[in-house]
Amino acid sequence: MRPHEPKADAHSGNRPRPNARTVLALLFLSAAPASAHNVLVSRGRAIVHPDHVEVSLDVAAEDLLHWYDLRPGTAGTIDRTALLRAVDEFAVCLGDVLVVRDAAGERLPVECRPPEANWPLDDDISFPTLARLSAIYRWKFSFSHQPEVLIFQLRPEALPVEMPWHIVLSAQVPLESDPPALRLTSGGNAEILDLARTDYRATILSVPKPGQPSHCAPCNQSGARRFREVCVELAIEDRTVNASIYVPLSLLNTWITLSTDDEGFLNVREQARAAAAARDLMQSALGVETNAGAMAAGLGAVEITPIVPPAAGSEPRPVSLWAGQMRVGLAFTSSDRIEAAEMTWNLFNAAVLSAHAILRFDGRCLDHEFSTYDATLEWRR
Repeated sequence: MRPHEPKADAHSGNRPRPNARTVLALLFLSAAPASAHNVLVSRGRAIVHPDHVEVSLDVAAEDLLHWYDLRPGTAGTIDRTALLRAVDEFAVCLGDVLVVRDAAGERLPVECRPPEANWPLDDDISFPTLARLSAIYRWKFSFSHQPEVLIFQLRPEALPVEMPWHIVLSAQVPLESDPPALRLTSGGNAEILDLARTDYRATILSVPKPGQPSHCAPCNQSGARRFREVCVELAIEDRTVNASIYVPLSLLNTWITLSTDDEGFLNVREQARAAAAARDLMQSALGVETNAGAMAAGLGAVEITPIVPPAAGSEPRPVSLWAGQMRVGLAFTSSDRIEAAEMTWNLFNAAVLSAHAILRFDGRCLDHEFSTYDATLEWRR
């Protein structure tokens, strides 16, 4: 599975989930292969400091049995030496699995700390004891000055085996009393902390209701949501509807395959090819019908830019799949004054179930959410 592809949740639906003790007991009885295990979940923290971000992760000893296919001996115990070896091997593996990037998509320098394990000192490990054991892994990602965003990503290709794994990091950001959780999966997704905004929490948690008045920040300034959602700005004039559509490259990659290098960067030529490949797709993204009838979309500029704009006058440079977006302009022209319009969002897939719209007209501004349940906005002056 490619990193951009959505991954099915093994815990979906209303099925009861077996607890860890039951799962491990079944493993011992059946000697089932590790690949048959349910999704593994590890929790930790990401603490942002002025010159670095510190990440810690608590991995259950039971999970290490599945990563390294450790089986109990005849006495029903796990060899202590083998488990300690798995702890150390997993530390080496994780050094290349968890990546933190800056706004340009470049990796931050990382220092991996030795793992800490609370194993018994002189004996093999019994099943009741194993359920209480874990190993703590720590990383320090450094930066010379605090970046505008931090991009957290798991690289599934660096894991010892292909296995569903979720990491949940509680982010601790200066001046943030109730920060969000970062949820990473072995599907290779990325989560972003927006450090440039003091209203990060309010922005990410407040979902506008259809037709609700708001401050209507532009798409490229709408807080952390701009990294993970499709956003369209609609400006309705007397006879025209102008649309600016913003699509994060990671989501665009779910419609068209973007050619990138191993680190997920598009060079200047690849950006041009991606823009050309997306023209027909984006021209059909929005349908507009007014009191004068259906209107054809005129395609304007199609460009790929970093989500955090580069310095003025800087040379064109590669754009990260995880920190870039495509902006597309569409124009709809009516022969009569537009008094009412029906606008329909057409681009949905398994990864994109909604699109955020910002509607501006007559000095007013409204927020709206297109979704697979309600893809049409009916507007009237």
